[in-house]
Amino acid sequence: MAYNGIATPVAYIDANGNQVPVTAANPLPTAGGGGGGSTDITTLAKEAKQDTGNTTLGNILVALATQATAARQDTGNTSLATLAGQVVDLTATGSITTQNLAPGGVATAGSSVALNVAGRDTLNIQVTGTYTGTISVQGTLDGTNWVTVGGNAGMNLNTGGSISVIPSAIPSIYQYGVGAYASVRVSALAAWTGTAVITLRAVDGNSLVALDAALPGGNNSIGNLGSITNNVNTVETAAPTITTAPTQIVLSTTSATVAASLTTRKSVIIFNSGTVPAYLAFAATATSTTGYTLQLAVGATTVIPRETWTGVISGIATAAGSVQVTVTS
Repeated sequence: MAYNGIATPVAYIDANGNQVPVTAANPLPTAGGGGGGSTDITTLAKEAKQDTGNTTLGNILVALATQATAARQDTGNTSLATLAGQVVDLTATGSITTQNLAPGGVATAGSSVALNVAGRDTLNIQVTGTYTGTISVQGTLDGTNWVTVGGNAGMNLNTGGSISVIPSAIPSIYQYGVGAYASVRVSALAAWTGTAVITLRAVDGNSLVALDAALPGGNNSIGNLGSITNNVNTVETAAPTITTAPTQIVLSTTSATVAASLTTRKSVIIFNSGTVPAYLAFAATATSTTGYTLQLAVGATTVIPRETWTGVISGIATAAGSVQVTVTS
């Protein structure tokens, strides 16, 4: 070979490590990676470096033509087809034709339709066909032991009513929350006739929100700011008025009534105007050692709201004392 009129020797290294000059009688080899002009990808470089080992470019080409089988993940290598399957909704179909005689284990053939719902939150169940017998939803965490979902955990999307089981002979679409389960199945746990065709679809996202019990009875309207009543107390928004003007109550070593019982009372404001601590009891009689609810220091004030106490309040002191009392309602 000549370059700018200057002869330039060309050589290659043979299998024994010897340098062999290239001549017209001894051209570059065409195999073993020598680069002698071959265009066959399977006969060229044999070592495409990968974490999983070395393979020929021909094998890599075949893999690319089908699908890459080593998408790198922290949890290991998984095919792209499997990864794609993890971002779509999960579905299953089947028929129920008989009763499940093994509710907690492997279901009787033809008695259930199951679906892996790992990573999904909501299960939609469409039931068609002609059948009699209720259908229960069951879940499992370990894939072996099945537990029936109890309470009014499901909803009939046709009526909007909550359900504990899918009712007999009522084809419709039903919905259950399944975020805690690895797999679920719908199963005929009661006496059965006919055929129910089941279509299951599990989706990401919680679309089922419902009350598990009825609201308590009452006659108040939402938005009524005058009076809101519940099972505990009444919340008033109207400003309180003074029922008892500030009154001084003399205390001594004998119990005395500080405020009478009053169910409409909103608060009692008590100020220790004496020179000794006052001992107050939510009871008819107070003692300064054990029979009192709170101790009010000299010059201190306490406010007792109706949520705390509306009954009689008594007081006592270790010597002559007094408290100033105001009652609102």
